[in-house]
Amino acid sequence: MQSGRVCIVGGGASGLVCAHILALDYNFEPTIFEQNAFIGGQWHYDPDATVGTSAVYRDIRVYTKWSVMQFTDFPDPNSGTKSHISCTEMEEYLIAYVKQYHLHKYILLNTKVQSIDESFTVTYATRLDSSQQEQQLPVRPHQILLKKSDDYAIYSEKFDAICVANGHNSEVFIPEDIPGLHSCERTFPILHSKTYRRPEDFKDQCVIVVGGSHSGIDIAGELAPVAKQVVLSMKEDNKMFDLVISLLRRGQKQLCTDFLTTTFSFAPAIERIDRDTVYFKDKTQIKPDCLILATGYKYSIPFLQGNLRVDGREKHRYVYPLYKHMFHVNYPNGTLAFINIPSGVAAFPFAEVQSHFIARVLRGEVQLPSRDVMMSEVDNPLLPQNPKYHFLNMIDYVRTLLEMMKESDKNYNYIFTIDDERRVHKIIKE
Repeated sequence: MQSGRVCIVGGGASGLVCAHILALDYNFEPTIFEQNAFIGGQWHYDPDATVGTSAVYRDIRVYTKWSVMQFTDFPDPNSGTKSHISCTEMEEYLIAYVKQYHLHKYILLNTKVQSIDESFTVTYATRLDSSQQEQQLPVRPHQILLKKSDDYAIYSEKFDAICVANGHNSEVFIPEDIPGLHSCERTFPILHSKTYRRPEDFKDQCVIVVGGSHSGIDIAGELAPVAKQVVLSMKEDNKMFDLVISLLRRGQKQLCTDFLTTTFSFAPAIERIDRDTVYFKDKTQIKPDCLILATGYKYSIPFLQGNLRVDGREKHRYVYPLYKHMFHVNYPNGTLAFINIPSGVAAFPFAEVQSHFIARVLRGEVQLPSRDVMMSEVDNPLLPQNPKYHFLNMIDYVRTLLEMMKESDKNYNYIFTIDDERRVHKIIKE
């Protein structure tokens, strides 16, 4: 299709750049459905942890270099003075991006997608202000009003294509293999890192942090100066610790290891929890005041119906069946796409390249293989089907997409490249 109406689920960075590219570069008509009253997705700091889609804590820093994270056509003029920025600075950047490219006209705030069926009919609910409900009702030529109350209106609307950009830091992953974790006899609170906000909330407490990846190590580092005792529980085969410590050091974060002789210590995986005591696999035990699970998230895409459904593969936490981590194999014309599913990438420019690729597939300028060929790649027995399935080498992945777009580059006055530091460059042809 040379143009068409595209539903984008999610108003975070991925949805915003997708709408910008589809509308301004490829003449599509995008609509972003954002369930919150704000754009920015994960980068909106919610101090009370009441917004279910926001997981950032007050002092978090983006450990990817800021010069790597920016969109190619919206550089931060102050990026030379910044290295690893805060969530507030990230949100301000996205708000400025929306303003620069007049993206508000494509965004429906306070609007949650309830379902999308095989005809690409989207059913969505818009929250209303009861004092201004008539003004709150959007006027859209293709929508059908299904139900209305003082608090919300439910509509249906048909689209030509769907882009899922709802992120993957909302549905928490809680391990099921720790005996006693869910016991009603447990005497201390357990929370997930998603609701952690400030270290001072744990002043003079004994806290166990479970998880040896970025959030677990960073949170332990924030707690160590103020808590009575911090114990970081990690699996024995953890390979992330040294990498994360290096990233945090470059981001000038205070490190948990600075307190090894005072308040901070390591422990192996938890063997069991019994009332007021946590027992570890090395037979040591601690009576904590609190336990924080920094155990990550699950992919959650509940609104897709019928043949559109994806398998969340909850045990191994990856999305199936996606070709190139992006296209549902049942739609070889690219009309059901997913943006920024992978981890281990510089999310903003990664979503930008993916959005260009999706647009060219929709326009027929890049051809996807047949369903059978795509499925054979997805089911390749050499690919480890595990939680690292979507953890990518961004450079190799982006270069593969750019090679697949190479023939279609003749239709445009620019090309993309990626350097060895993961910076994506948009180069105007001479």
